[in-house]
Amino acid sequence: MEKILNHEDVLLILPTGGGKSLCYQLPALLVEGVVVVVSPLLALMQDQVHGLAAKGIRAVMMSSMQDMEQIIQAQNDLQNGALKLVFVAPERLQNNQFLHFLTTLNIAFLPLMRHIA
Repeated sequence: MEKILNHEDVLLILPTGGGKSLCYQLPALLVEGVVVVVSPLLALMQDQVHGLAAKGIRAVMMSSMQDMEQIIQAQNDLQNGALKLVFVAPERLQNNQFLHFLTTLNIAFLPLMRHIA
């Protein structure tokens, strides 16, 4: 976490339940701006958002599971600083509109999650 807070690149290889999520969730609360988490697993992103909400931490998932109204609300909340974390699938980074939207945010850091079965 210290390296993340110092804006250094980090590679973590830990087993399931090893605390990988905490390594970006806690720093997200300590820095100004939003953390954009890129993860290929929709179910995991959804679980993360629900788990964070249970702890009173506002996060959102932007994926094909949301309708346009939910996406617009998420974008507004992100721009207004109401959210600390946004979870997106890798393919969303191929969307030019989304990439342009990211330029409007104060991004603290961008962890890329890779899950190996």
